[in-house]
Amino acid sequence: MGILWDYFRETLRLSFIQQPGPLAMLAEGGSTALDAARDDMLALRDQFLPSRCEDDLLYRFAVARGIVRHPLEPAEHWKERIRFAYVWWVAGGRASALAEALTIGFGFARVTVINMRAEDPARWASFKVTLESGPVTAPPVGTASVIWAINEVKPARSKCGALQFATPSKMYIAAGNVIGITVTTQPHP
Repeated sequence: MGILWDYFRETLRLSFIQQPGPLAMLAEGGSTALDAARDDMLALRDQFLPSRCEDDLLYRFAVARGIVRHPLEPAEHWKERIRFAYVWWVAGGRASALAEALTIGFGFARVTVINMRAEDPARWASFKVTLESGPVTAPPVGTASVIWAINEVKPARSKCGALQFATPSKMYIAAGNVIGITVTTQPHP
């Protein structure tokens, strides 16, 4: 039984199709054709929605939405940026959006964006980004990818003046013991 046949019989409760007969057969045949048309419409609709379309068509959405793929960006990360492009661009240009993009997109535990105006009024358009990795492992991204992502989301009037990577001191000690490198740790605010 199709969706529309159930709808005709159970929801609409059309009296002329409740008993077997020519009208019931016509209605059932029509509902089968309508179910097939519905399936085709849903498949077509899905190609216009980046969250549901086939992966082969995502590059067209990327071009239409101005999403540029960084050479080092993983394919899954790029696909997710395309699928959530509206949220990406609506939130873009704010410090909170930059922190959210780096936290969600790159897996940093905490991201702090600070305007450098307080340190030097001449640097009113510069900001400093501090990236803190999680307590277990650092995210598997390079500095070039992080800088690229910052430049994609930052406000057009601003520029990144400083980029700092912070790691909890437990990780420094573990890395020092495993690799044999002496690392001086600073108290973390």
